[in-house]
Amino acid sequence: GGKTGTVLVYGASRPAGLSAVQLATASGNAVVAVVDGQHSGHDEMVDTVKGLTSEPGTAVAEQYALCKANFRDLVEKTVSGDDFTSFDFDSNQYQFLADFKANVLDYVEAYPSDLPAAVDSEQL
Repeated sequence: GGKTGTVLVYGASRPAGLSAVQLATASGNAVVAVVDGQHSGHDEMVDTVKGLTSEPGTAVAEQYALCKANFRDLVEKTVSGDDFTSFDFDSNQYQFLADFKANVLDYVEAYPSDLPAAVDSEQL
């Protein structure tokens, strides 16, 4: 038999993507499946696709994959066979705080308080 590896499947909730996830998993590969954006917000679809993978494979929503740093780390941990659920949150709390502050500042810049609302204040 050949060597197995890691297969990254985009559009994993589409018919061809579902087939690719199943075939890659059946061939002994770790699969990182990206559930198509048309199924955004459907946690059940992500869970269904995740159920087609075998550890250390997983499935994520397309929106998650767009967060490149997190997605890159997930793929790297999957490739190396690490347990990504054992992340040490205590020793990384300052990085989380720094990331949170940067995200808040980015949000404030993108949506300034003087930007008119899409609806009248009476509708809020």
